[in-house]
Amino acid sequence: MNKKTTLSIIGIAVIILLMGICAYPVYQNLQSQEIKVSLKAPRECRIGELVTFDASGNRIEDITWNISPLTSNFKIIDDGKQAIFSSEGVGVYTVTIAIANNNEVNLIITDLTVSGNNVVNDKVRTLIDRAVDPSPKKIKNLINTLVDPNPDSPLNNLIDKIPMPLLLPEGEEQVNIDAWLPSERKPLQMRRTVRSLTVLVNLMDKDDFETKDEIVQAVLWGIKRTTKEDATWEPFILNFSKYIEDTATKQECIIRVKRVLISLQQVDNAKT
Repeated sequence: MNKKTTLSIIGIAVIILLMGICAYPVYQNLQSQEIKVSLKAPRECRIGELVTFDASGNRIEDITWNISPLTSNFKIIDDGKQAIFSSEGVGVYTVTIAIANNNEVNLIITDLTVSGNNVVNDKVRTLIDRAVDPSPKKIKNLINTLVDPNPDSPLNNLIDKIPMPLLLPEGEEQVNIDAWLPSERKPLQMRRTVRSLTVLVNLMDKDDFETKDEIVQAVLWGIKRTTKEDATWEPFILNFSKYIEDTATKQECIIRVKRVLISLQQVDNAKT
């Protein structure tokens, strides 16, 4: 073996050794520790799409989340076990979680690529197109009265009697909708959206809807009317519809609508 070959082998060995030293803490944390860390995380999403990072499958004494670059659209929920995120622009975000348990710290780092919003817009258009005028006709008339008030309409008396604010049953959790809402929104749109959802929830409690699909269509149609199809509300429409459609029963769908309504009421009250 000549000198040149020997030096090459030594060089390769040094590189491999250095790579092993650099990578060891990561692999140690993810695979070799007695306590392993798991994170359900998306790799890609679209502008305005709500995504969830889920670390709830771990035993946790303490957990720290970080996103880079920093953004106000990253929210930690479920006592630190999950985080939600919705981006207003394209780019790559790096999410890091550090979980401490039994004097061990485990680390996971993952990248999320956010791309253009064409797909989101297409989905929203499909949802709105599908959200035909709901049945019964009374619902349509109530929401139209909220959007274009008619002082002579007898429906005003019914609307004024609808209870507000709404309260969830004890033990029911709210939903964080901050990342869904447009950063700049018109107060009138917000108030009308809150009012229309309150009308619909009141009718849900009276069992005026026969199926879950009727509820979803009525909610989408109501938001479409109260926001005047403002494009800045598209992420809210998309994420709200996904949230209430992903339910097994009509009653579960109603509970989720109530959760969103309560959160909207709180946001609306904070602005006043």
